[in-house]
Amino acid sequence: MKKVAILIPASPNLAFFSQIAASALALRRLDWQRWEPTLYAFLGGEPDFAALEAWRPYLRDTMMTFVPASLSDAHRFYYAQIDSLFRCAPVDADVLVRMDADTLAVQNFEDVLDYVAATNSVAGVTAHFPFPTWPGVTSRQSWIGLAHLLTGRSVGFEHAYSLPPADAPQDEWATPFYLNDGVVLIAGSVFADVVERYLKLRPNLMDHLPDPYFSGQIALALATAQAGVHSCALPMRYNFPNDELAEARYPEELDNVCIFHYLRTHAFDRQKIFASVSAYHEFLELPLTGANKVFQSCVSRLIGSEYPFAATDAAPAARPKTVQAPRDPAIARAPPKQHRDMSAEDLCAASAASERGDLLRDLVDISRAAFGFFVDQFTYTVNYPWVAGRLENLPAGSRVLDLGAGLSPLPLWLADRGVLVDTVDKHPITRTLPPAEDWNGWGFFDYRQLHPNVASHHCAIAEFTPVCEVDAVYSICVLTHMPRATREDTLWRCHGWLRSGGRLLLTIDLIPATDFLWNRSEGKEVEPLLVHGTIDELLRQLTSAGFQLNESRVLRTPRRSRTGLLLIDCTAT
Repeated sequence: MKKVAILIPASPNLAFFSQIAASALALRRLDWQRWEPTLYAFLGGEPDFAALEAWRPYLRDTMMTFVPASLSDAHRFYYAQIDSLFRCAPVDADVLVRMDADTLAVQNFEDVLDYVAATNSVAGVTAHFPFPTWPGVTSRQSWIGLAHLLTGRSVGFEHAYSLPPADAPQDEWATPFYLNDGVVLIAGSVFADVVERYLKLRPNLMDHLPDPYFSGQIALALATAQAGVHSCALPMRYNFPNDELAEARYPEELDNVCIFHYLRTHAFDRQKIFASVSAYHEFLELPLTGANKVFQSCVSRLIGSEYPFAATDAAPAARPKTVQAPRDPAIARAPPKQHRDMSAEDLCAASAASERGDLLRDLVDISRAAFGFFVDQFTYTVNYPWVAGRLENLPAGSRVLDLGAGLSPLPLWLADRGVLVDTVDKHPITRTLPPAEDWNGWGFFDYRQLHPNVASHHCAIAEFTPVCEVDAVYSICVLTHMPRATREDTLWRCHGWLRSGGRLLLTIDLIPATDFLWNRSEGKEVEPLLVHGTIDELLRQLTSAGFQLNESRVLRTPRRSRTGLLLIDCTAT
């Protein structure tokens, strides 16, 4: 079996011993098939020897390293322990996971361990917010200055903070690859290189920040960039905070949490819940809501309804049991509302932000005239005009294929310009005029009802063959709803249908603030996340299918959207 080392910085006292014991018990009770986990605790400060003696039976499988007290006195914010866990980590681990003590694995995460090891990556969930900056200095300016001062390099802003306000401008919430360090996974193959740079950068950052607490997270970001290793922004399920913003922004991730980060203290005291019988049962009986309720349920299921640590009893913990994760949604919630017509206020905001407001207004008018609404989803104010702008110079008589058209203004917009359009959609619901109040963007629609230049085919893509080569193929947020194998097959078919030099335009939904493709369709998971794939894997699939990439743009936090957006423009070679 492969080895994963879980590295936890802590203080040698009752609160941390109880949290580490809970983590150790949870890890033993998960069903490990391919990986062997070992927990390492790096303890700094004066030890509470009585607490250590009481908790030793429940830490017997935990490797404990005591950092000299002189180091703990010299380094604030637990950095004696944090730097030591990097400096003294085991050398034989295939993946090393730096985890805070207030995290708890509640579901097997071997899939992401496999991914990190195979891709030689540094991976984790993007930090929730920007770190504090000096007065008058923006987050972007601070990043640029720190990177230049400490590494002599520029830094990119390809990522986004994971918990931005709903209407946050994309540019203000852009960030380098900067992780919340509650859970950070590093492949053993790149660990030494990244850590060597981290240990040089982290102390030097302290005097350059108004709040040196964040020096570790920033140092890891700069070290990863400086080392040039592969990085991956993971979905929130691998470091889910007990936070109202997170549960509202990522409900699907809350349904599939693998690791909880119970850092918020407004509902319970994280340092006490595992420390005594009374505190444990008091926690289990609290009337919690949202992410806290899900965490409480996972603790009861995994740790048990009875307190497992008789702190005055030297007997070993109960024999581990295997726990299968539930597959039902974590919190019963109303189904998403039907996406009806976008409001005038939202449309005005979208138009002002659009690169092609003229095309957006035309497409809105066409959609409302044909279907009675323009889909009330901001990503469509981006992807529709983006595709239209790249096809507007096609001459009359050109042939274009729309994959998974649904109810879209694009086929009609193209047809009005003399383009011959084929739409392909296998959706089981057929929309027939006149428009009904329950219509949304999904469903098969025969566009010939509205324009003779459009031929509509009610079938799967694999069952369709165009009558001749086509000049362009586009698909609006459809390929990501297919299983990976079907998506790859579709890309090969597109290459075969296009003339040499023909254009493929794709818009792809992403899990927000991550590198992963959206893996759900109409509320249901298409396939496991790690199987479904990442942005890099999709781009490699396109290259393998014979496409030359012209443009690849990521919008990680579109306004009022549950998903990020990937825009791809490529040419058949």
